[in-house]
Amino acid sequence: MLKTIFITCLFVLMTADCVFAQSARRESAPSWVSEEQRSRQYPSAMWHIGFARDRVSGKADFKDYQSIEMRAQQDLSERIMTEVRSSSALRTQTIQRRTDGNFNETIIDDFDVNVIIQSNAVLVNVEKHSFFDRKSGTIYGFAAVRKSVLADFYRSSINTLFSFADGQFGTVATLIESGRKIAALEKTQEIEDTLHRITELNTLLLATNNDNSFVEQIVNIHQRLNEVRAQIQSGTKVFLDVSGDNNLSELAAIIPQTEGFLITANKSEAGYLVSIKTELTRCTPPDVRLALCHTNAEVSVKNLATQRSVNVQISEARGGFPNADTDRATQTAFRNLTNDIAERVIQTIKEVFFR
Repeated sequence: MLKTIFITCLFVLMTADCVFAQSARRESAPSWVSEEQRSRQYPSAMWHIGFARDRVSGKADFKDYQSIEMRAQQDLSERIMTEVRSSSALRTQTIQRRTDGNFNETIIDDFDVNVIIQSNAVLVNVEKHSFFDRKSGTIYGFAAVRKSVLADFYRSSINTLFSFADGQFGTVATLIESGRKIAALEKTQEIEDTLHRITELNTLLLATNNDNSFVEQIVNIHQRLNEVRAQIQSGTKVFLDVSGDNNLSELAAIIPQTEGFLITANKSEAGYLVSIKTELTRCTPPDVRLALCHTNAEVSVKNLATQRSVNVQISEARGGFPNADTDRATQTAFRNLTNDIAERVIQTIKEVFFR
């Protein structure tokens, strides 16, 4: 019986020693707590790292571990951003292209570096660790990510965004072809937002891997975007088909006064056909001293690309002239009608077809 008790006690003591030994091993600080060991284990040429420490009153809980790891990751992000700020590769760069034997120089001024410098680095596959030293009451956090992994992620993301932007350019072309200028312009803003994102990722790629291989593609998209916007904002060509009691000769001079609209005599190059049938509805009798005349018109606007047509509501216009001069009164009425038609036609094209 005593032998059994002795063996049992020995087993219990050995088990306790094992548990204590395991606990002691868990209590020992990992190598990354030491700055010297961190530098050896995670060389800066291959890794981005972040580190944080704090004092904890009592025993560290889950929130303490979670918080210190997040602070370590934030430190990692800030270190990357420091590299972004100081990287000589972020200075103004020049690309030279040979065109017909001549160099055509395009300068990039690191368009949106200021935007990204105010934000955090985009991170992926980050290793996060934490350790609490019970003796000192200090909790440590560590975060690390391989530069090669991060660079691959940035490249993949940039290529995906390039593909997305290219698809958006196709959508813009379709919108322009159908005359939907406002919708096309709004879509170019999406392309610009995508380009900003590409620039941010490219900036991070420069700081992480000194890879500037996408810069020419970024320049090309910038140029393409500017060209498309210029095309959208260029003159909308309108062909006028006027019949009836007056040819509204002043209309062709009034419409181009609105930015972006041109009158063309060639229907085949026009984007819109404006059909107008004018009518002198009535004038006061000749014996009335103040001549007063009323005019009206049937107006429709047709998008020649889509063949969509809408009628334009025009209010009756009138004009008066003393000394029973109905001719001058008629001219005044048609002049007022012309102004109203010009305003309503432009408004219709913008509100109905451009969107």
